[in-house]
Amino acid sequence: MSVGRAELERLLAESGLPNAWQQFLVFVAAGESGFHSTALNDTPGEAKASKRGYDRNAGRLAACGNPPSWYAVGSGGWFGMLYAYAPFNLPDEYRCMNPADIVHDPVLSIAAAVSFARYLKGVSNSDTVVSMRAGWGWPAKANDATRLAGRRPVYVKRATKLGWPPSYVDSVLPAVGIDAAGVIANLKGTA
Repeated sequence: MSVGRAELERLLAESGLPNAWQQFLVFVAAGESGFHSTALNDTPGEAKASKRGYDRNAGRLAACGNPPSWYAVGSGGWFGMLYAYAPFNLPDEYRCMNPADIVHDPVLSIAAAVSFARYLKGVSNSDTVVSMRAGWGWPAKANDATRLAGRRPVYVKRATKLGWPPSYVDSVLPAVGIDAAGVIANLKGTA
């Protein structure tokens, strides 16, 4: 069963995230999944990207004993998380779960997205919605002027469709202020 925008917004409101980050994750979900928590992108390109992620982390993931095929599916859930990376965005006790269970679980996917956002903000030194969103699927390009110029019209259109002003894409995002474990603790029993 897919959980839509209203449920995402309800959970985000209870997550402990600042309002700006709640809104940003709604923005990401609008583009990545159209608010379908069960979304799956298993196209050859996405599956290849997920397999590369697994190959880079095979040593750490092998300890879980899960079949490598679990990690090479592609991406999914509200936030388009790659199956190979979702486990690394959660506290240790969740790392050996089937990644499909992580990316499609409302609470765990929010926690993984928060962790990824913290990582992205740190490695890219990004702080605007447009740069963070551009880096969501390609962190190395978060501040690439050509990519930002190409993505800006798409993001402006999305913001408008969500009922927000076009200027939303230039909003500055503050520090996240909470980690994945905090989100899980705040949302335990709410989904």
